[in-house]
Amino acid sequence: MKVMKNSIALSVLKSVVLVTFISLAFSSCSNDDDEKEETPEVSFSELPSNLIGTYSGALSYTNSDGSVTIGTENGTATIASVGPKTYKVTFSDDVPEITNLKFTTEASGNFASVATDGSVAGLVLKASSMELGVTTGGNTWAFTGSK
Repeated sequence: MKVMKNSIALSVLKSVVLVTFISLAFSSCSNDDDEKEETPEVSFSELPSNLIGTYSGALSYTNSDGSVTIGTENGTATIASVGPKTYKVTFSDDVPEITNLKFTTEASGNFASVATDGSVAGLVLKASSMELGVTTGGNTWAFTGSK
């Protein structure tokens, strides 16, 4: 009787081991390319010619260590094309320029800047106004003005 119980236990053990082995074999053979979250590709826009040019308004700049601070209510910011769908902004009052900007078109029809690495750069162009707030490398620019 004891031999029969051992035989049944051994048979059950073999079945459990076999099922476990088969389960592991199938799970290890599953597709490693499971659905991955895809990031949508950003589509950059060409700015209309009426947005290219010089805007006048309030300008401020502070460099990374705070040793240079510039602020004026009568500053200018000029948007210029530097390549296909790539722009730069130059400023009055010896404020350093911001380069390699690209723009996307918002649902509202405004244009929002995107840094070349895809991150938001903080510049919005509307029909005849510019709003800018950028911090990069510890340097901070702010501008609000119109054409």
